[in-house]
Amino acid sequence: IFEAKIRLNNPEFRNAFWLTGNTMIPHINICRAGRNKVWFDHFLSKEATRKSSIGSRYLSDFYIYRLEWTPESLVWKINGVEIMKQTAGIPDEPMYISIAGGVEKPVTGSSSMDIDWIRVYQFKN
Repeated sequence: IFEAKIRLNNPEFRNAFWLTGNTMIPHINICRAGRNKVWFDHFLSKEATRKSSIGSRYLSDFYIYRLEWTPESLVWKINGVEIMKQTAGIPDEPMYISIAGGVEKPVTGSSSMDIDWIRVYQFKN
């Protein structure tokens, strides 16, 4: 389980809490701001991706973004409510936490991503 209490802030910037391995694919966006929405992405290959988004309401305050990763599924949650579930193409390689920001096009102003905490848990056998 990967979770963090984050305020994503400016939706023009591409702030993200994500996982990647030794290469960029596969990679999993636990949450990502962009185009005035919060996105949840699973990149299996350059051709195979799964994306889901919700509106801008989650860009203005702190929320707990969570990914539950088991051999059978990936489940994305916000404040304990399931947002997206993936049951195919589940990675079986180690992945690492990344916190990053960027832009998709030139923008004016500045942005920040406020992080209260990040936690990683492991399911008991």
